[in-house]
Amino acid sequence: MRDVLLAGTDVDCGGFVGSNIQSTMAQGLITEADIDARLRNLFRVRFRLGHFDPEGPLQQIPPSIICSPDHIAISHDGAAQGSTLIKNVQGRLPLDASKAGKVAVIGPNANLSRGIAGYYGPGRPCNADFWNMIDAVQQYATGDNTMWSQGCKDVLSNDTSLVDAAVQQAQSADTVVLVLGTDLQAAAEGHDAVSVAMSGCQVALAQRVAQAAKNPVVVVMLTAVPLDLTPILQNPKVGAILHAGQVSVATFGVADVLFGTKVPAGRTIQTVYPASYANQISVWDFAMRPGPSPFPRPDCTSQPAQCPRGTNPGRTYRFYTGQAIVPFGFGLSYTTFKYTPINPPHQFSLQPVRDLLARARSNGRSFPALTDTVQDAAGYYVNVTNTGSVDADDVVLGFMVPPSAGTGGIPLKHLFGFERVHVPAGQTVTVTIYPTLLDFAQV
Repeated sequence: MRDVLLAGTDVDCGGFVGSNIQSTMAQGLITEADIDARLRNLFRVRFRLGHFDPEGPLQQIPPSIICSPDHIAISHDGAAQGSTLIKNVQGRLPLDASKAGKVAVIGPNANLSRGIAGYYGPGRPCNADFWNMIDAVQQYATGDNTMWSQGCKDVLSNDTSLVDAAVQQAQSADTVVLVLGTDLQAAAEGHDAVSVAMSGCQVALAQRVAQAAKNPVVVVMLTAVPLDLTPILQNPKVGAILHAGQVSVATFGVADVLFGTKVPAGRTIQTVYPASYANQISVWDFAMRPGPSPFPRPDCTSQPAQCPRGTNPGRTYRFYTGQAIVPFGFGLSYTTFKYTPINPPHQFSLQPVRDLLARARSNGRSFPALTDTVQDAAGYYVNVTNTGSVDADDVVLGFMVPPSAGTGGIPLKHLFGFERVHVPAGQTVTVTIYPTLLDFAQV
């Protein structure tokens, strides 16, 4: 308790401090002055946030403003901008509302809004309008044209007893939207996911519904866990996969992408590993870089001392040496883009950086601020041309490959910049991305 407090810990989100502070003080290990120091930091931040200002912004933003049409529209647009198109065979998306016919919304996350994102707040915000994917699809396929089926009892279930009813519904529909993924049962604060594999029921549901449907099905993934998508990526009857993350009640924004009033431009923010990844590396091994692990393989059923050591395949796109199911930064669009470098990539000399350091030292600075850029020395300029027929955003990513990449602990590559731009059909926009000095550092 003393070490935690004196190390500079201000906030205890659990009960450790509350349970131990009295006995620690009684032993003379800490004083009230130590506690006051922590409280000063906490209350200083709260004063800056205006928590005690009767005329401050927190008291001036009632639910009527938060739930105004403009702000709800912004939340929907955020969900649309964050949606990432992972698969789209032969233009299965966007859906044409006038030709969608009867739409079946199927899956354990189809009727979900409350359980996909936590973090408290009012129990009944915005008139308790907990919009889900069924509501969202009904905005386009209205009236009796929309039906839904749960398919699985929950996102973790292996019970397939509800799959038959979902299959029958899929057979009678013209368009099937499968809503799969995870919710707060699978992972939440204080509760980590134990697997990145899709549950047995969801795999069976996707396979059987896709096989029964008249047309290739559309899958919407509502999940914060980067699930192994192999079963649906490889299924030829799955025409499209849209990864929407945890949109909570902003599902209408996802429907905007499904039906083409918004164009997807999101990129995957996580590396999607194969499910077997969890068998290679122990959760106790925090190393980022690949190599032998001091911990047993997680899939070993013997006594830990008798188990072979695991092998760390590397974590994140910077160090992962395996074949990703979906790589970090991946994302499709409803249009096509052409990149034309204005200054072709080249091997970058560190001499300009050394010159910046020398100028900084001559000015009495020990080291340039990390926000100093080397734009003139390493700026990258690219023309982005929308070669399709749809106005759309595009996200340009700049990756740096360091010398000796992948050896001696050096990353395979590094994202040094990105820029989201809107490019009307047939037009060109010039994008500039450049690194900071920090991007040239190696540890």
